[in-house]
Amino acid sequence: MKINLILCLLSASLLTAPAIAAAPAYEAKAVTVTTPAFTVVMAQIGTSNSLRVAIQKHQAEHLKVAIRDAQGQVIYHQGIGKRQPGRHLKLDLSNLSDGTYTVEFTGSGQQIVKSIQLNSPATARPVVVH
Repeated sequence: MKINLILCLLSASLLTAPAIAAAPAYEAKAVTVTTPAFTVVMAQIGTSNSLRVAIQKHQAEHLKVAIRDAQGQVIYHQGIGKRQPGRHLKLDLSNLSDGTYTVEFTGSGQQIVKSIQLNSPATARPVVVH
């Protein structure tokens, strides 16, 4: 199943920030959000079902990354320890159903929440004339 990703910023840094709309997935533009504690860069990898995430911490604090489904259930989580300056992640989303998911980054009392919309493209049925 081929999936198009659309990233939209829901909220950032203490739950107050202006909203930023990302480009459609086929343009594969990165979205960058910075808080005093960390910086996050997210982008779809080409037209694949994968998402590349780069996290750079500005403070030596624990950071949590989570993906939640529409019901708020955690379907992925990972921690980044105090001594790690950051992390690069490649998230494979091909096994997820169509729908809206959130990616949350939490650390040092600050939070970035991104919304990801997964949509399967409509497949064209071939028409055969006999």
